[in-house]
Amino acid sequence: MVKLIPPCLTRLHSYKKTACFDNFFKNPSRCLKSMPDSSNNHSNGAQNLKALGTLLNFAGGTKTRKPSLLDTNMISSTGELVELPGAILGKDGVFKETSWQIHVYAHRHNVHITVARPPAWRHPVTGKVYGDNPPSRSVALSLSAGRLGFKHSGRKHYDSAFQLATYVMARMQESGINSYIEKLEVYLRGFGAGREAVTRVLLGMEGRHIRKKIVKVADSTRLKFGGTRSANPRRLG
Repeated sequence: MVKLIPPCLTRLHSYKKTACFDNFFKNPSRCLKSMPDSSNNHSNGAQNLKALGTLLNFAGGTKTRKPSLLDTNMISSTGELVELPGAILGKDGVFKETSWQIHVYAHRHNVHITVARPPAWRHPVTGKVYGDNPPSRSVALSLSAGRLGFKHSGRKHYDSAFQLATYVMARMQESGINSYIEKLEVYLRGFGAGREAVTRVLLGMEGRHIRKKIVKVADSTRLKFGGTRSANPRRLG
């Protein structure tokens, strides 16, 4: 938008009027209120300035910019730093993200389940802070099918993954992790038998304590685009 300068403004020598002109494009409505309706020497200039302000208002030049998703803080009218609602990073520099995460990695040979705390999570009882480098998360629990005694080819089956997911749900309940969880995100990776097993556990009686706290379910399976040539598929017989 081209800023038009009325010719009469070039003859303004008053500091107050010059400051008003400098701040006109920043806050036109406030500048127009401070100017008199008529003047002995610059009545035409005031009328031209008001006409220009009406044109800018009609064109949308005085609309306030809406905060974007990348904004975390903003300056208020009094000059203070105000935290936006829903911001992840607060004005004190502390991450406000409170969602826990469960990562399920199910491939052809095994299944891994990891429970991660929020960034810079503070224990409500001991006061200890987990995760000194936000937005990185700290691991609260990490188990695989081999921890339950399944060895070699026994780790890839549906039953072993189901027992592992049941054991993880029991550990979370006994250790008190479920009482600390307000929101939970589930990330599924891979298409092994453990993917369906963990899903069934979350939807069954074993996952009744955390099922209502799940706010997000996402697939984080890695897809290959380009790169080096993959190994030839294995063929038996």
